[in-house]
Amino acid sequence: MIIQSIRYDLPISDIDFDKLYSPYIQSLSELHWTSIEVAKKAASFLVQSSDTKVLDIGSGVGKFCIVGALTTLGVFYGVEQRKELVDISRQIISDHHVHNVKILHSNIIDIDFLAYNSYYFFNSFYENIEKSRMMDCSVTTSNLHYQQYRDYMCLQLLKAPIGTRLATYCCIVRDIPSCYTVYQTSFNHQLKLWIKDKSSLI
Repeated sequence: MIIQSIRYDLPISDIDFDKLYSPYIQSLSELHWTSIEVAKKAASFLVQSSDTKVLDIGSGVGKFCIVGALTTLGVFYGVEQRKELVDISRQIISDHHVHNVKILHSNIIDIDFLAYNSYYFFNSFYENIEKSRMMDCSVTTSNLHYQQYRDYMCLQLLKAPIGTRLATYCCIVRDIPSCYTVYQTSFNHQLKLWIKDKSSLI
């Protein structure tokens, strides 16, 4: 019923959706997982056709990817370095037959962004510099990692073709290359929808 509510755009709260997950995962939702309405808004912007491949940079338990896959025609790829969260995501996707989602167990610096068309970023690197946002102690965090991940993401965004779409949520604007322009903001300006509209020297 939860999945069908999303698929057919029926009213459902994040509290109800999060019942797909364990109580511990539910307890992380407010800080770490994208809300349903934000996910729907971002996904509808990022997906332009059934050929669109959307990369979720730090997909957690796959909530954004699942909602996006259920509400658009695009294919969603989540990359997540925590194996436990990858397993949880894949189990939910398999149990509920959500077909246009794939979760990759990898570090973002091993991902070629050019294999995808659009990107979603909910500041998954921030736990490296703000310990209160750490999900757990299963991965090593540091200022150096934050800078490494940020620099790699910026380089990949610079390489993307003009017209590339990016959605960021709760992110620092200066982390996004200047060749991207914000075309719309919503949810108290926390969700920003960007398009690369200028060439970059790369």
